[in-house]
Amino acid sequence: MTQHDNHGRSHRRQFLKGIGGVTLGLPLLDAFTKTSRAASATPTPYLAFVINANGFQQGTFAAFDGTPDASEMFWPAETGVLTRAAMEEPRRLTATEPRPFSPAAALRGTAGLADYWDRLLMIRGGIHDFDNPFCAHSANDAQVLTAAKIVKGPGHVSNVLSMGESLDTRIARELNPNAREPLTLHAGQYAAGGQEYNVPGFISYVGPMQQRPAEPSPLRAYQRIVGLVGSGPAPMPGMAETVTARRLSVNDLLRGQISNLLARKDLSAGDRTRLQQHFDSVRELENNITGALSPSKVMDLEAAESMLHDESNHDKIIRLHMDVMVFAFSVDYTRVATLKIGDREDDHHFGFAGNNENFHDISHGEGPNPFEAHHMADQYHAGLYKHFLDQLSAVSTPTGSLLDQGSAIWTNQQANGGHDVSPIPFIVAGTAQGFFKKGLFVELGKTTSNARLLNTFLTAAGVRKTDGSPTEDFGDASLAKNVHTEIMA
Repeated sequence: MTQHDNHGRSHRRQFLKGIGGVTLGLPLLDAFTKTSRAASATPTPYLAFVINANGFQQGTFAAFDGTPDASEMFWPAETGVLTRAAMEEPRRLTATEPRPFSPAAALRGTAGLADYWDRLLMIRGGIHDFDNPFCAHSANDAQVLTAAKIVKGPGHVSNVLSMGESLDTRIARELNPNAREPLTLHAGQYAAGGQEYNVPGFISYVGPMQQRPAEPSPLRAYQRIVGLVGSGPAPMPGMAETVTARRLSVNDLLRGQISNLLARKDLSAGDRTRLQQHFDSVRELENNITGALSPSKVMDLEAAESMLHDESNHDKIIRLHMDVMVFAFSVDYTRVATLKIGDREDDHHFGFAGNNENFHDISHGEGPNPFEAHHMADQYHAGLYKHFLDQLSAVSTPTGSLLDQGSAIWTNQQANGGHDVSPIPFIVAGTAQGFFKKGLFVELGKTTSNARLLNTFLTAAGVRKTDGSPTEDFGDASLAKNVHTEIMA
């Protein structure tokens, strides 16, 4: 069955439906393309946003005029065409360095992405436009995907609210099957409803002053995608718990339907390979999720939830969320997803460069070797982003890897640990089906509104005016919103 969204656009995806309400979306196949009435239609690109806190260890704009700046540790040395050598070139240490760096720490914060040098668009971006009289971290969270004015909400100073919807809401409303809510994930120490400063960072907004709580559990996110919990036809009561307790896979609940599908004579060799890869990835994802809950046995959901915000589980939760995002895109569950790493601020302890302060305090220059410790945290987070790109690249489609079908975007709530709101960094991997340039590092200018960049992202995702021209209406009415043609292919 071909599914249509609320605008009548066809989605060339098929679904297997089994006992207990389980629904498994299938990857795009040659057989479906040939038989679908929408065979000539190209699925719209997806956009994924991975958003960190505390800023990156990048220098100020004043340093980019050639003046040595020991705090610039993130970007390649020069803008322009990227090369592997340029990304892997060690930083040229200056006489003002606070201490000699280790060889690994001397590499740039983005050096770990060198394998993707020819598929990256690196953007030293613009500015959050609205002044913050409240909590800087919450205010920057509220603007990063909205480009909207901010106000203080009820209660604590950390409750800063956006006066507009976020980009993921707009994409989901216009492009998701049946206007399904965007996939919104969170890997941090604090749950929604936390007190005072101990709150997650809200980057997704349903509408003005309406925060969308993010899902902290990879298991629940996966179960929602396959219909074991959440919206859609009511799942059989207790089915999610039964699947977990019995170590059942969604594949086990669909065994007959899978056999019938594989018996189709119109499947190409590539289709069979993609289906086997898909079913294997389902089993692997399920094993990874349940394995993350306990080293010795499958824990029940309640026990698992108690570990979601445990600092020792942080790395695994991030990677599992990324794997869930890859799965969601592969079955066309959503055209947009966000993952916030950290909370209002990121208070995790990494122990880099002999500094045992939490990451937020390190970003403000506290403890021993704070520049190097922050820089190494950036390298660590670049490695997580690379894991995401690796997983997207490993999924094949009839027209290339899954990474080629959309864009995975890495950014931060703010520029650096000093709460600077410019330059906001964006690294784009994947061209959104040829929309973006690649193999390029560009500077947009320190006074450029992020509204322009968000309208460019919306246009890349397929959100356009009725005549097909670029979107230019997103963000506060006072801001310039024309798209950035210099990063468009």
